[in-house]
Amino acid sequence: MENPLESVIRRTRSGVTADGAAGHEQFAGLLSALLGVTLGAEDVRRHDDPADLARHIDDLRGGPPGLTATAADGPAPASYGQRGIWFIDQYSPRPAAYNAPFVFTVKTPLDTGVLHESLRALLARHEILRTTFSAADGDVRQHVGAEPSCDFSVVELSEARPLDDVVADVVDTEFDLAAGPLVKVVCAVEPDGPAHVVCSIHHIVFDAASAGVFLTEWFTRYHAALAGDAYDEGEPRPQYRDFARRQRETVRGDRLAELLAHWENRLAGPLPLLDLPTDRPRPQEQSHCGDIVRFDLPPELTDRLRGLAADEGVTLFMLLEAAYAAFLHLHTRQDDLLVGSPVSLRDLPETADMLGYFVNMVVFRHTVRADLPLRELYAQASTEVTEALRHKEAPFEKVIERVNPPRSPSHAPVFQTMFVLPDSDWAALDRLGLDADLDLYVSRSSKYDLSLIVEQDGSALRGVFEYDTALFDRETVEAFGDRYVRLLDALAAHPGGTVGELGLLSEEQEREVLDWCAPPPEDTTRRPVAELFETQAAVTPDAPALEHGDRVLTYRELNGRANRLARDLRAKGVGRGDRVGIHVPRSPEMVVALLGVLKAGAAYVPVDPSYPAERIEYMLADSGVALVLESVEPEAGDESDLGRLKSGDDEIYVIYTSGSTGRPKGVVLTEATVTNLVEYMRRTSPVGATGRTLQYMTLSFDVSVMEILGTLCAGGTLVLIDEDLQKDLHRLTGFLREHRISRTYLPYVAVQQLAAVAEDKPFPDLAEVASVGEQLVITPQIREFFARRPEIRFLNMYGPSETHLASAHELTGDPAGWPEAPSIGGPIGGLSMLALDEGGRLVPPGVPGELYLGGDLLSPGYHGLPEQTRERFVETPFGRLYRTGDLVRYDRDGEFDYLGRADTQIKIRGYRVEPAEVEAALNELPGVRASAVAAVAFGAGDRRLAGYLVTDDEIDPVAVRSALSGSLPDYLVPSHFVRLAALPIAPSGKIDRKALPDLFDPGPAGSSRPPETPTELAVAEAWTDLLGTGAVGLDEDFFAAGGHSILATELMYRLRKRFDVDVPLRTLFDDPTVGGMAARIDALVAGTDDGGRVDLRADVKLPEHIRATGDPATAGDVLLTGATGFLGIHLLRELLAETTNRVHCLVRAPDAESAWKRIAETADRYGIGNFLDRDRVTAVPGDLAADRLGLSEKDYDDLAHRVGTIHHTAAHINFVAPYASVKQANVDGLVRVVEFAAAGPVKPVHYTSTVAVFSPKPRTEPITEADVPDDAEDLTIGYTQSKWVAEEVARLARDRGVPVTIYRIGRIAGDSETGALQTEDFLWRQVKSFLELGVVPPPEEHDTDLLPVDFVGRALVRLAAARPAENRTWHLFNPDIKTFDVVYRAIRELGYPLEEIPVGEWRAALADRANPLSAMAPLYQEGALDIGDNTYANERTGDELARLGLRWPEITPAVFTRMISYFRETGEFTG
Repeated sequence: MENPLESVIRRTRSGVTADGAAGHEQFAGLLSALLGVTLGAEDVRRHDDPADLARHIDDLRGGPPGLTATAADGPAPASYGQRGIWFIDQYSPRPAAYNAPFVFTVKTPLDTGVLHESLRALLARHEILRTTFSAADGDVRQHVGAEPSCDFSVVELSEARPLDDVVADVVDTEFDLAAGPLVKVVCAVEPDGPAHVVCSIHHIVFDAASAGVFLTEWFTRYHAALAGDAYDEGEPRPQYRDFARRQRETVRGDRLAELLAHWENRLAGPLPLLDLPTDRPRPQEQSHCGDIVRFDLPPELTDRLRGLAADEGVTLFMLLEAAYAAFLHLHTRQDDLLVGSPVSLRDLPETADMLGYFVNMVVFRHTVRADLPLRELYAQASTEVTEALRHKEAPFEKVIERVNPPRSPSHAPVFQTMFVLPDSDWAALDRLGLDADLDLYVSRSSKYDLSLIVEQDGSALRGVFEYDTALFDRETVEAFGDRYVRLLDALAAHPGGTVGELGLLSEEQEREVLDWCAPPPEDTTRRPVAELFETQAAVTPDAPALEHGDRVLTYRELNGRANRLARDLRAKGVGRGDRVGIHVPRSPEMVVALLGVLKAGAAYVPVDPSYPAERIEYMLADSGVALVLESVEPEAGDESDLGRLKSGDDEIYVIYTSGSTGRPKGVVLTEATVTNLVEYMRRTSPVGATGRTLQYMTLSFDVSVMEILGTLCAGGTLVLIDEDLQKDLHRLTGFLREHRISRTYLPYVAVQQLAAVAEDKPFPDLAEVASVGEQLVITPQIREFFARRPEIRFLNMYGPSETHLASAHELTGDPAGWPEAPSIGGPIGGLSMLALDEGGRLVPPGVPGELYLGGDLLSPGYHGLPEQTRERFVETPFGRLYRTGDLVRYDRDGEFDYLGRADTQIKIRGYRVEPAEVEAALNELPGVRASAVAAVAFGAGDRRLAGYLVTDDEIDPVAVRSALSGSLPDYLVPSHFVRLAALPIAPSGKIDRKALPDLFDPGPAGSSRPPETPTELAVAEAWTDLLGTGAVGLDEDFFAAGGHSILATELMYRLRKRFDVDVPLRTLFDDPTVGGMAARIDALVAGTDDGGRVDLRADVKLPEHIRATGDPATAGDVLLTGATGFLGIHLLRELLAETTNRVHCLVRAPDAESAWKRIAETADRYGIGNFLDRDRVTAVPGDLAADRLGLSEKDYDDLAHRVGTIHHTAAHINFVAPYASVKQANVDGLVRVVEFAAAGPVKPVHYTSTVAVFSPKPRTEPITEADVPDDAEDLTIGYTQSKWVAEEVARLARDRGVPVTIYRIGRIAGDSETGALQTEDFLWRQVKSFLELGVVPPPEEHDTDLLPVDFVGRALVRLAAARPAENRTWHLFNPDIKTFDVVYRAIRELGYPLEEIPVGEWRAALADRANPLSAMAPLYQEGALDIGDNTYANERTGDELARLGLRWPEITPAVFTRMISYFRETGEFTG
């Protein structure tokens, strides 16, 4: 009570005095949350002494009695927290992350023998330290061992065996939770006597508070033993299992529902992924490797913080946590922040000296803005902490299940950072009288991205940052510590301020940033640009200045014509301060016009002739031009220079850019800015003086200034091109070679297109390429282009129109190592680049901030727009700055990274999407020449990511998503794709990203016939309404357009209602097109429908050339299809375990690395990733449906001669999709496999089929392996229809000499050990619907012939090895078929209620209530899922398997409890 009391209200020596009723009320609320009682302000007022108030609370807490000791009686349930840790241990790539290591250093020698015996006595006293764990019947159980054993050893430290090595070995111990022991102690003895007791205890039996209890009791026993005294064991006391039992009894039912409802509400909506400034991208899988950084808070600051907490009416914990939320906001610019924190569950007095895991996680959710007053932040923290404590008993694993956040192996769910203020009492250790030190932070693991621990050491505070070393460098985290202390100091100094007023840099650090971010100007003369050109013309008068087609102008000729035009303009009254419009097409005359206007003392306004007339009229009227040049025919004869008519402060041009008001705005730039630019280019570009520069940009885009004046003021040759050539990159590629271009400035999209069409063509003269105007993305084509041409210098340039060029970065080294989004470099001379936070303060290195540009070379502003000028050109403590609106971060070397727009970030489901990352992945896809992404609104709150692809091929959305899933997290994979002939380009040459949403068409490519009849139009309207697509054609496939089973059901109901006809769902989807549906409806209405049966027999065919003509294959390698499927990945595991063969896995992917990633991710998904051996598995990127399996002719032939056996398991398994939708994968795919088997040496095919290929019509005899399913008339499921056709194709292949073994497989269960199963498995959906509805049909309505997937894989391998090419058929199902009674028993054993109801009522419940089988309710009603009541036999298969050492496993409830437990632990099921 003392600590909260001191922090919330002011204390006096005599007792408790609150500052008024508000203090009483707040303190009462806090104690109510902490102690689980109901207290009011009156209680606090009446009991004004801490001891008196404590007694009053004890009286109020009467309630249930405390823990009582019970006798151990077999396995006991684990606590909720232990269950969560057990699951993490099973699947974590670094189980040691959940160890609790510490080092206790004793400065005097220890008797290690006595120490060991004392430890054994301690283990005998505390059952939890000799407990192991197992999983049974869907739950985790504790098993208390009889013997107090642990891993204890003594080592002598030396140079060869230093303490750090010993600590590392102990810390990294991987405990076996099932076998134990879970305690490891090494006593590391120094030669001169001191000893270091290095301990590691698994978190499942230990928490931080246990360390003090553990050490105190251990060394009390040790001293008693040394003195020959007996240790007082006292009365039998409760054990941890008693706490676990009590927790299970109290946190359940209504109480559990209430707790979970709170967290579900608090964590509603998209949960943000913490976006701290990391030193490296987040890896695809979290490694949990970590380290720590320690820092101290000065005593004086600690005192001020305690006083501030008391003044603000919050606890010290609340204040420090609020400060951490501000710290995170300032580092991430995120407003929605989630911070986890461990809370103690040691509420009962009996747990005070108990060992065990008494911890649960809670989450604080903060909304933080720069303008948020700090006092509101403190109040927010107070509310968050208080409410979290009120609901702290909700098991966090169940909170995750209820909230069901998007899962990723790359980060922890819900939150990625933690704040801890340990409440550890080390006074008992001090009372031992030992000269000793305790270090609790020796673990080199990190459960989260970043965790902040603030310890109270007496009156002082110490901090520890634990961090993920895969994300952060030590130097970065050390800076975090400094900044947190600085932030706390600012907080204490200005308690009434706002979050945005808290700076992260010291004054000295700010000075350092300002020193390097503002280099001196490139030019100090401030001469007008025309003078620079005239100087160059005098030096190289006969050198070629301009080329355009066959025309060439020397510097003398160009200068002379410009001088003549300037005199004409002067004669017309044009002079200093005037503006002249240039409305001249691309030509030498355009350049003459530009130079002539400048020489006349005026500024030019470029007017692109391609602009709409209305825009041109507005620009000319708004700019107030004195006249407009539409042609250049100088009349003056004098070609001499006119002399200086301008100064550096005068305007050089006004360029119009898009405006936020919808009207273009004129950006004014001065002569000094362009002079500085020209001098920078002369200094840095090696080709400017003698090279040939392409004039690619329009005059209306400011980069044209770099091309034109940067070349002509340096002595180079400017090569002009026509408009049509600018837009034709194929022709432009040839132009660059033929005209010996040495320098180009191109927008990113043009660089990408150039690289894509260049192929291996040489560019012997090209020395420099600069990407300008928009964010550069390094695509595979760009990498290849520059890898083939290392002599070409590649630059990434950045600069808004308001400054022109601001920074540049040269990409050096191997292009394979270039980042996808390269740096934009540091500032050029004369400009400053500052990254500021939302409060206008400098941000530290690595922290996102908005880019502000400063210096004397900034634009004066926007012509005639004083409001917008004041908005973007702002006065700051750092001078006048231009606010770019671009987000950047800079590194310790002063290089800036562009992060996107501050005001137009794409966010999908709470995640920030960086377009460059997605576009880089899209550009890696075969056939994609360019891409862009944008967010598209589908309705209120429904924003989806759309990908725009420039490709000659039709887009297969499923294939594209599948390929992207190998390299991108799910939230970065676009939901929709749009095929474009070219990306929209703004007049500036950049991608016109604002135009992308208008180009969005979520429907399929509109190449099919449009609907015409009333029925066709009505069906199409229903489609578009349900799918949210644009217009659809008669031939579009419902499933390819994004339809799925639930939408199919809804569509059926709409059509039934619309046409008042009973449309069977099964027959409706025999032809899942608009035209097919409409025709069937018309036939049904007219009463002429014939059922629309598919002629399956017509598809039983093989091309004539597929015949076995070679010798039988002798190679040992195996080809496996379907390795990214559930059965396929387990078959791969068995092939590697049972054979020594190399396995080639055909995977649909753009390249081998992506294919491998898909295989590895599938293995990891089912917890079997550790078996993959890259030395024996070759990922083959291809396509089962494509010619030559999607391989080149050479690769196809090579593989055909390397492979000796084929396992074909790939299939499209969908019980709702029609035959037409699954035929390509299931029928055509087998044809391709047989074709491959016949190519070269003849290879046996082992093909997985299904027992459901037989008609559901009842037979009098069991169906055996020898039976052939010759009747397909009554097959109603598209999947089984396709497998029937495929078996017929297999028999046809046998007739052609290709051996095909058919394996008809029944139901496949999850892994026999883990229960791992695919989430879309039909049996799981059945079980899940039972769990959610609580009602089931009679058990005899369904039966199951389950075989575990690992058993099936092993059987396939052994049968194939024993009978490789005998054209046999095997039946792989469990002959001991069980009714669903075994399923119901398993569900009930897990505590879920089930009510058996008549089958008709159950089918009605499926349709009426949302559940995993809702979409299939109509199919049940119609019997479309009926596969008959036939009896199948597999005696021959069973005998052969027995001969091979395999026997059918028994179907028990444990099969289903394992399955349910697996899905519960993975979050698929949250009940």
